[in-house]
Amino acid sequence: AAPASHTHAEYAAKPTGIVVTLPVSGWTQHTYTCTQTVGVSGMRSSKFAIVGPVPLDWSTYTEANVRCTVQGYNSLTFAADKLPTGDMNVNVMIWG
Repeated sequence: AAPASHTHAEYAAKPTGIVVTLPVSGWTQHTYTCTQTVGVSGMRSSKFAIVGPVPLDWSTYTEANVRCTVQGYNSLTFAADKLPTGDMNVNVMIWG
């Protein structure tokens, strides 16, 4: 028997990586959290997203407990437990 074809791999979705900025001025403060929505071209609720701060902004990101909470159409929404102390750059990798 012929070996299985691997040509399907040529058509697999390639991950897309971008950096988005979360400026301090972009946060909306609520009673217990802050939220911010940023535009992310190509984002969809059905795609896989891996999100994390760039290394230099790690402490600002973790001190405020920033996390991505919603994947939308061309957008991501982030939440934080408190207003971050500075602007942050966040790495976003999208699959799908």
